[in-house]
Amino acid sequence: MSKQKSSQAAKLAHSLGSILAITAGLAITAGLAIAAQAQTETVIGSPGISYAGVIFDTVGNLYGVTQTGGNSTRCRQGCGTVFELSPATGGAWTQTTIYRFKGLFDGGQPYGGLVFDGSGNLYGTAQVGGTGGGGTVFRLSPGPDNSWTETTLYAFNATNDDQYPNSSLILDDKGNLYGTTTAGGAYLSGTVFKLSPTTSGAWKETILHSFGPAVTDGIDPNSPLVMDAQHNLYGTTSSGGPSTLGIVFELSHGTDGDWTESILYNFTDGGQPQAGLIFDGANSLYGTTFSGGAFGSGTVFRLTRVNNGGVVTWKEIILYSFTAGTDGANPSSPLVRDAAGNLYGTTDDGVPAGCNSFYGCGQVFKLSAGTGGRWSIAALYPIPAFLDPNGGLVLDSAGNLYGTSIDNHYFTYGEVFEVTQ
Repeated sequence: MSKQKSSQAAKLAHSLGSILAITAGLAITAGLAIAAQAQTETVIGSPGISYAGVIFDTVGNLYGVTQTGGNSTRCRQGCGTVFELSPATGGAWTQTTIYRFKGLFDGGQPYGGLVFDGSGNLYGTAQVGGTGGGGTVFRLSPGPDNSWTETTLYAFNATNDDQYPNSSLILDDKGNLYGTTTAGGAYLSGTVFKLSPTTSGAWKETILHSFGPAVTDGIDPNSPLVMDAQHNLYGTTSSGGPSTLGIVFELSHGTDGDWTESILYNFTDGGQPQAGLIFDGANSLYGTTFSGGAFGSGTVFRLTRVNNGGVVTWKEIILYSFTAGTDGANPSSPLVRDAAGNLYGTTDDGVPAGCNSFYGCGQVFKLSAGTGGRWSIAALYPIPAFLDPNGGLVLDSAGNLYGTSIDNHYFTYGEVFEVTQ
């Protein structure tokens, strides 16, 4: 979701809508549409609207959050929910609300997605509220009869702490949680934090890095982190750095417990990354930028390590520049990579077939490498009407894609969708 749209949408009423099955696509070559097929849609009503993607459990159920809904009167449109979608007979899905935020000690308005641990517990962040007023980190634990119990693991302090977490968390192999906040820290420009379980049952927070000042460092991290095999952390900031267009950073940890930030790349030709990064098997990083590129409408990029006389640097290659036409514009969600190396993502804007919105329409894209290392759009899956896909995508074992989208016209409903390739 773009900054411009998210600020407007947060002020308006929302309701999570449906599960959408998009069973066809639009194949293109070099940005030109060459074929289109009909689409079918299955809708299931449900309250709330989601800016985050969904995740699978081990038996094929989907889980996600809504920023509004849940019927709490402490928030104007409700304080948000956590929901489950379970496959039913005939291709339908059954939606269940497994938690309703109260806007009290538990926080409210979850913006980032969820993550599972090995025991089936769900972890996430609430953007606001909690005892300190700066948001919370929560855990949902499964119980008997499909019940779930919420535990607030940490409450951010809006006056002297990092605050306002709005991205998904990641877990390491010791059960520590890592995430980002968009505000707070030493320069009030956001942080990377770590939460560690203690023997007493409480969780200890450590600020690993405070972003800023903006001239020399990135600011406003909006996306989740990714961890390599050595437990180093990588991410993006949406602004800051010498060009003010954001950075890619690495946080490496030393034997003394300190963490050191390295700026791997300052964006110049593409910028304002709203999403996190993914690795491939060769430890190259892939991501998207909301703006820039050959047409100013955003890019898909790869960062690869280069050894220059014993000094390792990172080289950026723009794999694709969006044209703001039928191929879309302004990608703001993370990529997902299949076993064949194809990349999938979503765009916020553009003019795909059937779009009737003043703000443009989003779609799902597939990016594939051709001969000579040249990448091109291999397929497009337009989201009908005036809907923007916002969160990241997830693949099932059959190669089908799942994600969320919201109404960018009236901001009154949203969807969970499936794209069948």
